[in-house]
Amino acid sequence: MRAFIASTLLILGSLVASASVGKPLDSVDGLSKGTASNDSTLVTPLPIDEGEAESGSDESRPSAGIYGDSAIAIGDRLKVTIFLEYGSGNGLSTTNQGALPAILERQDLSGEYTVDESGTLFLPLAGPLEATGHSLPELTALIEKAYARQQEAPIRASVQLLERQPVYVTGNIPSPAVLKHTPGMTVLQAALLAGAGGNTLAGDRTQRQLDVTRERERVRQSAERLAKCLARRAVLVAERDGDQPRIPLSLSRIAEVQPGTVLEDAVRLRKKERQKVDEEISGLDSTFKGMESELTLLRDNARDTEAWVEELQARVQGLEPAFKKGTVNSMTMFTARNDLVNAQERLQEIKTNISRLERDIMQTRASKSQLLTNETFEQEKALQEVEDAIHQEEITQSTMGLLTQTASFSTMDNLPLARPKYRIVRQTPDGLKEFDAGDDSGLQPGDILKIINVLDRRLSDERP
Repeated sequence: MRAFIASTLLILGSLVASASVGKPLDSVDGLSKGTASNDSTLVTPLPIDEGEAESGSDESRPSAGIYGDSAIAIGDRLKVTIFLEYGSGNGLSTTNQGALPAILERQDLSGEYTVDESGTLFLPLAGPLEATGHSLPELTALIEKAYARQQEAPIRASVQLLERQPVYVTGNIPSPAVLKHTPGMTVLQAALLAGAGGNTLAGDRTQRQLDVTRERERVRQSAERLAKCLARRAVLVAERDGDQPRIPLSLSRIAEVQPGTVLEDAVRLRKKERQKVDEEISGLDSTFKGMESELTLLRDNARDTEAWVEELQARVQGLEPAFKKGTVNSMTMFTARNDLVNAQERLQEIKTNISRLERDIMQTRASKSQLLTNETFEQEKALQEVEDAIHQEEITQSTMGLLTQTASFSTMDNLPLARPKYRIVRQTPDGLKEFDAGDDSGLQPGDILKIINVLDRRLSDERP
């Protein structure tokens, strides 16, 4: 490091010597406007007043940017740039006392850092620094002081605030909000930005009216669902008992619907549900009818074939004595016996077809029986489901209906109003802290603002 400083001072001395004899700076061989080493960058030399550098006035500090002099908070992301100053008057032993000072950036020390949950900023070589609560100029001075103890050349630091945590708002607002923190943000400002501006007396009454209107709409929709369930139950019961569906008395008492129309809709819906099953049953019936007709024909054919076999057997038996006497030739006897064998084979084939068809008929009957059993099970299941739905809707009607009847618009003005109460949850080096806050309480980055509406009889009594 000392060798590098010495070589840099020799180059700067050559620059000054060249300038004194009227040579331009860029005419020096091997030297451009900036020279960089592996871990540092040479910035264009700037004259720095020694008195000003020693005084450390605010004018020499980096600008705080849009955040002004806001205090550093947990979670802030900072860009820290470290410079080393070389040149005349810097206290280093150099033969070129007329050289202009130069500032070199220490890229190995510079970077972006985040203030951790303990409020500490960790920098290379400098170690941990307590950052929370300090302004940017104050933190800059702390960083320069920390590095000054380890570096031979004077240290200059630049700190920029890149990013801050947002403010989170939750509680009695339309939806939780995430707000960008701005310097000087107060609780009231955050509440208004989050949509909590309806906490006035008129706004509170309007909100209550909207709530009652919504609940009445829920009750009306519940009544419609209850009517549909009652009609469906009537249709299912009539279907199970083999009767025609009738309008139940409980359905006729619901004022929001037309009982006859609801029942007709339920009948149509049930027909659509049963359409597939009815088509399957109809198909099985048609198949069964066709197989019964075929079985009848086969049985008739079997009887005719049996009679034919008996006739052929009698013929063969009548020809055998004559064949033995030689009055009947062998060809006649062979033909008679062959006709008998063919008839017997035909009879056996018909009996086989009859057995197969009888087996198919039994399977068709079993399929239809299983289908009817499944349909009965589904019917009972549908009845149980509609009974449960009716029970739930009746509970809704008995609770919400009574509430909306008592909470009429005419009694709204007699209800206690709500006023906002604020609580702040803040991350501190000692952990999370939660405390009450007022409208003008300041918010820090990362704060969680809870908005709670509490009933206030006093506000209700003071209403004009």
